[in-house]
Amino acid sequence: MSTADFVRALGRHLKRRIGLYFEIATAVVGLVVFVAQFFRDFSQNTLVGITIGLLALLAITGLIERITRLEDLDTKITAVHQAVSTGSLARSVADAVTRDAELETRLAEVGVADASPNLARTSWTEEVRRATSVRVLASWTGPGNDLAEALKGAVTKGATARLLLLDPDSDHAAQRSAELGKASSFATDQIRAELQNWDWNCETSPALEAVETRLYDGNPVVYLIGYDDVILLRLFWRKQMAVHAPFLRLRLTPEEPGGRTLAQLADRHFEDLWQNSRPRIRQHAVGQQ
Repeated sequence: MSTADFVRALGRHLKRRIGLYFEIATAVVGLVVFVAQFFRDFSQNTLVGITIGLLALLAITGLIERITRLEDLDTKITAVHQAVSTGSLARSVADAVTRDAELETRLAEVGVADASPNLARTSWTEEVRRATSVRVLASWTGPGNDLAEALKGAVTKGATARLLLLDPDSDHAAQRSAELGKASSFATDQIRAELQNWDWNCETSPALEAVETRLYDGNPVVYLIGYDDVILLRLFWRKQMAVHAPFLRLRLTPEEPGGRTLAQLADRHFEDLWQNSRPRIRQHAVGQQ
């Protein structure tokens, strides 16, 4: 705001202020005249005197309140003018922009592009359908067929897709059950049910046969959905299902020797588990359970 703009704004403010005083004064005078027309002897009528006194008190109280608000507004306008004229407001804005830019730079350096409370608020399924390469790492992927539909769309268009789930017969499945506070067979049952559902999906949607599925025997630490240069990453927590946890959206940059961004570490973690996993032979489903 320039000085000229400020002066014009202040002029409009003072004009409104003077108008307010005039309106209140006119109202009080009019009230007194109105009462005087009906009661000519005020000193002999106590009720009229009390009424006039109360009305006058209310009018004065309202006037004082409005003046106080205007004084507060004057103080704020003066402070804004000082901030504009001295350049402190511009410096504050510039400092805030600089801090945001620095934070964005630091996040980019470790490969973080965004974060969100849950996957439902993103368009990840559409992005997976358009991808040329998809990889999924989980103990099990959770309820719903969103992932299966997204993978189906991707492989139908020629994408390569890999699905890596926790081996239901491994000791780590029982360990994950204990971490969740569930019965020892909980994770095993979840994984087997998901594999059975996956087999059913493959029979009803043959395109899913192109998704290579493996089982890994290792400590489950991350839930990962990767497609092209994007990785959606969740961590495993005690007493908390990974599918309900917040996630990070990572951007995978070209690999550099010793690169240690979160995206590069997550990508190498997936590849190492994949190399040490075992192929899963699909069972022919006789019906969906």
